[in-house]
Amino acid sequence: ATWLLLSSFYSWMMDIVTEATYLGCHTSIVARGLKIGFTLFLISEAFFFVGFFWAWFSSGIGNLSSGCLWPPRPIIPVYPWGAPLFNTAILLASGAAVTWAHRAVAIHDREEAMIPLGLCVLAGVVFLRFQFGEYKAASFTIADSAYGSCFYMLTGLHGSHVLGGTLFLAAMLVRNYFCHFIR
Repeated sequence: ATWLLLSSFYSWMMDIVTEATYLGCHTSIVARGLKIGFTLFLISEAFFFVGFFWAWFSSGIGNLSSGCLWPPRPIIPVYPWGAPLFNTAILLASGAAVTWAHRAVAIHDREEAMIPLGLCVLAGVVFLRFQFGEYKAASFTIADSAYGSCFYMLTGLHGSHVLGGTLFLAAMLVRNYFCHFIR
């Protein structure tokens, strides 16, 4: 099943790149479909995150079964001023770098775009490395309570988005290297 998903994704990406790069542009129907599909994707992701944050806060209000403690004992929560704060700074810097890259691509400055795209890919890899380290150091698992379930679902979903974004940015870095954005 994973092989089918990955090969379908690769084939779809190659089709999109071929249409946009070598054939000149997408048809209006394809462009409209991409916009609608991406909009629906963003809406579904927003609902997914809202649902898990709702579960997180609803569980955190406290109930008698957990002794009105959040997180429930014996869970020791992740220290927020260490790796999570560092990862937040990395993502904010990556957001600034991707804006820099977008502006460079918009004015057809290929060399200028290479630096921020490379920084974004590096930032994604560093983020994922620190998140993996955070998982290894955590004193709880996904099965320990609603706290563990929500924590790992939210951070895992976020990490999968960072992984996907890093892969897309790496593809953009390669495409920029081969002058796919210059007409």
